[in-house]
Amino acid sequence: MPTGKELQIFTQAERSRPGVTLLPKRYSNDECTFILSIKTPGITTLADNWEIWGAAAAVTEMCIKHGKNGQAGMLGDDNIMALTSGPSLPEQPPSALTMNTTLPASNPVKLFTEE
Repeated sequence: MPTGKELQIFTQAERSRPGVTLLPKRYSNDECTFILSIKTPGITTLADNWEIWGAAAAVTEMCIKHGKNGQAGMLGDDNIMALTSGPSLPEQPPSALTMNTTLPASNPVKLFTEE
């Protein structure tokens, strides 16, 4: 996943629109699964990939490494998006991404790349 700071539009809706990222989105690797979602369907928010990647890195460091599920909330320009992690999350939504790049052991944060 790019870690750029360009704002993107996210929504949790029935169908996609040009230039809008449809949620929920599922990200996973061998250790855990993350689902990015908005609590209220039909609502739109702005966020950048850097904010989402940072939330995933924090949850990995504070929760996943200690065998716990975690959540980073209040994401997006109006704080309505959440990133949830855990081994028993629902089946994969239609648009999925995979975490498959690992930095050196001194900095074990995983980056997201599109399948």
